[in-house]
Formats: sequence, C-alpha cells, structure tokens
Amino acid sequence: MLNAATTFHAHELDFRPFRPGDEHAILALFQAAFGKPMSKDYWNWRYRDNPIDAPMIELAWDGDTLAAHYAVSPMPLTIGRDVGKAALSMTTMTHPDYQGMGLFPQLAERLYDRLAKQGYRMVFGFPNSNSHRGFVQNLGWEDMAPVPLMSASIDDMKFPDTPGRSFAQVDRFSDWLPSIAPSPAKVSLGRDIAYYNWRMLEDPENDYRIGVAGGDGGLGLAVFKRHEDAVDIVELAATPETVGALIGSVAAIARDDGATRLNMWLPVFDPMFPAIEKVGFRPGGPVTYMGGRVFGSGGDLLDSRSWSVRMVMSDVF
Repeated sequence: MLNAATTFHAHELDFRPFRPGDEHAILALFQAAFGKPMSKDYWNWRYRDNPIDAPMIELAWDGDTLAAHYAVSPMPLTIGRDVGKAALSMTTMTHPDYQGMGLFPQLAERLYDRLAKQGYRMVFGFPNSNSHRGFVQNLGWEDMAPVPLMSASIDDMKFPDTPGRSFAQVDRFSDWLPSIAPSPAKVSLGRDIAYYNWRMLEDPENDYRIGVAGGDGGLGLAVFKRHEDAVDIVELAATPETVGALIGSVAAIARDDGATRLNMWLPVFDPMFPAIEKVGFRPGGPVTYMGGRVFGSGGDLLDSRSWSVRMVMSDVF
C-alpha cells in the first residue's frame, strides 16, 4: 500500500475538534496505530467522563478516514492561592498510511490555541525517551526536570514510632479532602473532590486504595495500587514529621498482599524528601521527562522547584 504522504498533502485534510460519535473512529485508529485495542469503557472514562471539562481532542480526517489524533486530559491545578485548569498531554497517534506528513504538530497547535482561549494555564506531561525530543523541538515545550522512580524494598525499610497517629482505609474522597495536609509547593494537583473520585476510583482498569492518617500532626493521605510485585503510592500528602508513619501503614498492607517494593514520585525539593530517604527510598529507573508549555504569562510555572509532582498527575499510573 502506498503511504498517503506520497499522494496527499496535509492541507487537503479536514482538521477539526472531536464531536460525539467520533470515538468509534478513534478506537479503530488506536488499533491501527499501536496494534492493540483500547476498550470503550477506558475511553469513556478517560475522555468523556472527566469532570473538569469536555473532551479536548483534535482530529485530522481524510474523508471518512481518521488520519491523526491528539488529546489532552483537563486537570485542576493549584497555583499559589488560585485554582486553574491545566492540560495533561495524552494520546498522540497517526494512521500508518498518513505518517510523515507533519500532522501531529498541526493538531497540537490547533488544540493549544483552543486551550489558551478557554483559560487553560498550560499543557504539561511526562514524555518518554522516544517522544521527548519531538515535544521540545516541534511543539515549543520546555524541559522542566527528569523524574526518577523512587523505590524501596519493604523488608529493608525502617519506620518511626509515632504514637498518637491512626490509619484507616476509606471508600471515597469527600468533604475531608481539603483538610488533608496542604502541599507546601506553589503548584500542585487541585484538591477537587469530583476530580479525585473520577481519577482514582472510577478508572475501569486500576484498583486504587485510599489511606487516611489522623491524630497529632493533622490529616495525611496516601493513595496506592498494586503493580506487579510492587505497590505504587500515586498520591501522598503529609508533613515531614508524619509521612514516615503513613508510609509504614501502606507498607504493612503491601506486605500482607505479597508485594516486595514500594514506588513513588517525589521531587528532591519536596520537604518530605529527607523523611522518605530515611525510611529507605532511593532514586532509580525508569526516568521520565517532565516538560510543558505555558499559555500567556506565568513562565515560573515551568520551574520544577515550584511543583509537587506525584504519579497521579501522569496517565501511566
């Protein structure tokens, strides 16, 4: 089959935003581009049911054939005392017959223009080694920081004795969420109850558990899930004085479930970092790249020292 790049030019395609009903062609394109299916349940959850905004997807069509796709996932972002909207960069894909036409940058520019007009502060994400260069060179992204996996062997971990602290697992996020220990960072995931329930409890492919610690030192939060022989702590909020005991409670549950390691993302600039080092976490691979592009003013949003980065901010975990 001839590559469409030999017979078509990008300006001959129809570029437009997503419309309800396009999801059938999107799922077919995913199969053609990656050689594996995406379930309708997952697509509905990730793109249709996001409580922050309508689907943010840009498409390139050749007649009835979907040639290329780019989507982002809306997210609440706390910036200082304000809560704004950011976009997590998500699925990019081009039909094999339309590769080499430069469709992805055109889709991205159209989508970013729409996001800026609708008040989004930025787009950001965690491209891997295969896609990182393209985002920086072709889409105007700036590198923010490499993000290593922090990991610890449960059998080698040592936890502080913190009398007066309690720990319980709960079923949902509710009115207590805003009372959890606030992030000391300028930029962090917004504590939106609807978003937290959607992101971590309605995901059809992952089973997240919520642990809340209380007592002296205030409320702490750990959200975690099993991954192979490890448990990923995807969200963590506590004080430097209480985080060790909170992780100890998660480690006890993980050990009972047969896991051997705990994993998380936590920047070296986070005030809790010395405490998680003390209980046994060490940086390692895989390392991903955090980067982004700000719409309008606010260049300091690209300073990784301002961010509280957690696994839950990525679409991978």
